[in-house]
Amino acid sequence: RIEKRGSVLSHDEYRPLIARAGELYPGIFGERELRMYGDLFAQGSFLTPERLASIQPEYGRFFPRADIHPLIYIKDGIHFLHSLSAHTVDAFLGPSAGGKDSILDMVKENHPYVRIRTTTTRPPRRDEFQDEILEARYEFVTPEEFSELERSGEFAEVLQKKMQGTYRYGTSIQAVERALDRDLHLIIWRGDILGLPHLRSWMQHSHPEIDFFSVFVLPEMPIAELWRRMTRKRGVEQAIAWRFPKGLMEIHTAAQLVDGLVLNPSDPTGEPREAAAATLALFRRQSNGLGSGGS
Repeated sequence: RIEKRGSVLSHDEYRPLIARAGELYPGIFGERELRMYGDLFAQGSFLTPERLASIQPEYGRFFPRADIHPLIYIKDGIHFLHSLSAHTVDAFLGPSAGGKDSILDMVKENHPYVRIRTTTTRPPRRDEFQDEILEARYEFVTPEEFSELERSGEFAEVLQKKMQGTYRYGTSIQAVERALDRDLHLIIWRGDILGLPHLRSWMQHSHPEIDFFSVFVLPEMPIAELWRRMTRKRGVEQAIAWRFPKGLMEIHTAAQLVDGLVLNPSDPTGEPREAAAATLALFRRQSNGLGSGGS
């Protein structure tokens, strides 16, 4: 019934979507969390750190940093120190249709960075026709080639099977090293939150001299709006099967794993202009040093 109705859901139809998140991630969601996310959906409440703190208490540890930008929140205990290292690696994360790539594309016009390539078994999408963009973002391999890389220990982090639909994703050690060989200060890993602990651990072991910071793009909008964006961008079938449940899981667990948040409010133009401005301010502050204080 949801597939037939598409992006507009009745009160009775969104409940199974929330319940599916509990089915796919039983170790993350309990009955209380699922009920409260269902209430959030029904009420049309915006996703903000303050509102989410009632469901995931770790969001209560994030505080706005208006000295950087009103849409930037930093976790307490996180300190920005001006680094003498050649690079800073930023993990840039967020749910499907949350605006990650659009933000990075807009920021790059004013603050160049190197993007660590992702190795994947999925074929290029129809809109990924520009060779230059593909070369900068992905290395497309066969499932057999991916399995061989995994067996050989060539990945700094790799998602387990079925964590990202039917395809495999990972970050090769070679891709990280190639990015670090470039002469730009800022390195972006646009990865998956499930891989964040593994990449962070690898960086701390292999490159302890390099600063590593993680940012989550939090869509500052009702959950129903995020659902509509997912269905418009990737289709209802994918949204039901895994994108929406995974997005809810990412929103719930992000507060436990990341150092900072970028709020991405709805924009009438459809472009994340405010979130891009906030991200640009964060990147520039990182490059210049933020003094000694977190909030």
